[in-house]
Amino acid sequence: MKWILKHLRLFAALVVFGITFIIVGIVMLSSYTSYKNYEKKYYQNDLDTRSNLAAAPKFVEINDNFKSKYKTTLTAFADDMTYTTTKADYAPVTGDETYLPSIDGKINVALKLEEKSFVDIDFVINCATDNLLGDVSIKVNDSLIEEDGIKVEKEGESLEWHHLVMRNFALPQGDLTIEFASVKGKTAPDLKNIAVYANAALSFAQAA
Repeated sequence: MKWILKHLRLFAALVVFGITFIIVGIVMLSSYTSYKNYEKKYYQNDLDTRSNLAAAPKFVEINDNFKSKYKTTLTAFADDMTYTTTKADYAPVTGDETYLPSIDGKINVALKLEEKSFVDIDFVINCATDNLLGDVSIKVNDSLIEEDGIKVEKEGESLEWHHLVMRNFALPQGDLTIEFASVKGKTAPDLKNIAVYANAALSFAQAA
């Protein structure tokens, strides 16, 4: 009789544990699902709201190990860019590494974004400065990007490519224009390429 009672108690304990485990699992799954739905709604609202405002990233930094979480990438190299300058002999530097040298003027890239999307932009530059965005003017969809104290250090005189990353724009469908220009009295960096990352299809705009 004692053996039966002992095992009944064990069986009851196992049943209670099993029910508790199931309930906890359901609560956790429900909480996770609710959180993911909230997160999705939050990001959609953020995209809808900010894509109607002036273009502005949430983060600006030098990050040579940058990897975007967005699935689509389009990289503009020297041949994909247009430029205007006062220097008659201005031209891309070619060789092992092709790039646009420091410019007295403007470099432009014109793209198309097939749907409104979050966007990261990565400028690959060569320079040394304590305040990068005081030395170069960068505009996205005609909106000036401002950030103080972006420092770039170099170890020598040779080319050292660093990544100026602007993360988490929310941009509307249609034209995506990027302008990289010198500031009066300052030296703009050498520019190797501009990589654009988005969750929507990207393409180069067709020349008019």
